[in-house]
Amino acid sequence: MWFKNYLKNLLHPPASTSYIPVISTLSNWSTALYPIPILVEKSGVIRPMKTSLEWGQFIFSMLNLTLHSVIFIVWMLRNVFFHKIIPLPVWKQVMMWYFCIIIVTVIICQVIIMLRKEECLMLLWTPIKMENFCRVKYDATSYTKKLILWVGELVKMSMISIGLAVFVLSGVMPCCPPIVTALTLPECAGVWTKNIVGVPFWLRIPLGIWQTYTWLTLHNMMVILLLHLSLYAAEMMGVWLDGVEKESLKSSRNIKSYRVTQVAEKMVNHFWRKPLMSVVMLAIIIGETSALYILITSATKLPLPILVGFTMVGVDLFVVIHITFRILSLPHSASEKLMGKMKLLQKGRDSAWLKRFVRSCPSLKIGMGDGTFFDRLTPFIIWQFCVDSTVPTVVYGGTKYQARGLQGPGPGRCLYTRYNGLF
Repeated sequence: MWFKNYLKNLLHPPASTSYIPVISTLSNWSTALYPIPILVEKSGVIRPMKTSLEWGQFIFSMLNLTLHSVIFIVWMLRNVFFHKIIPLPVWKQVMMWYFCIIIVTVIICQVIIMLRKEECLMLLWTPIKMENFCRVKYDATSYTKKLILWVGELVKMSMISIGLAVFVLSGVMPCCPPIVTALTLPECAGVWTKNIVGVPFWLRIPLGIWQTYTWLTLHNMMVILLLHLSLYAAEMMGVWLDGVEKESLKSSRNIKSYRVTQVAEKMVNHFWRKPLMSVVMLAIIIGETSALYILITSATKLPLPILVGFTMVGVDLFVVIHITFRILSLPHSASEKLMGKMKLLQKGRDSAWLKRFVRSCPSLKIGMGDGTFFDRLTPFIIWQFCVDSTVPTVVYGGTKYQARGLQGPGPGRCLYTRYNGLF
């Protein structure tokens, strides 16, 4: 009965449905492993870390990721850049490039958020307050989008499935990346799919716990950044603009509430200023291109866990590009629509005041950190860039180097070069 009602509410959300329960739950789960110096409690309270124990767990998560990044970088140096044996196949190099870049990206994000924890705290708190205000003041109903609710539920499932998958993989196939023993144990050298009989079962349990903690920390960081600190904030700006539009039709003076969305826009852009947005977008582009490359060129060669993993990566980043980035463009189009309607209302006794006010209200623009901003074409441009990058990557990593009897160094340098000219 409970599951039936759950599916009914998910497929046909009632008019009173709110984003707050799913966002609060995901934020609470995501901060449980202390990836950022801010906690979202089960009650919904958002607060900075206070005790030395909380700070110690946050620092431990950073040190743990730093240790993993060092292990991956040393492995790359020994087996890709300064190898003494036959070079690895390109798909293996691309895969290790991907794991290394994701870990380093999350470490950089942790450092930036630690330096911007006050802005992060305000940005976590503000959209929830905006939604509550819209529900009370503007009587907002039927504003939730099914797609966002579905994404939220899928993220919940992914948190559980990733944790279980990594734990099981650590116990059954400890020589399979991204398990760290695949890079450190001599028995795993050159063979990433075999089961090490010599490793006792009782050692595999702490290994599974350690690796589950590590990869959930990475996953949770991206959930906080891409869901609560970007998608949800942009969506609430759109909901607020809808409320302002309805109230402004009753009285033109109500357009003054537009200033709230301008403040929210400044908060989002200030938090996501360079280098944070650039680092995250670069990681997304490299991740999607790597997944496409590996699945297109080497799907038949991949071990089943790696095949399933990169399929999930490709699908997840496709959703990020086409849903998250699209929603980040909605405040711009919604604000332009609102200002266009207000220009048609510049009549009557408030016409002079309204004309001056509209002139002082530029459209909202969520920036990319480099002076450009998200618009309705941004998801298609980024997706086209990922697809277009896959073709030269295949050629770069295959034809050119196979002609010399080599396997190729992987797509990293090609992607870094092309990213600079994307926007």
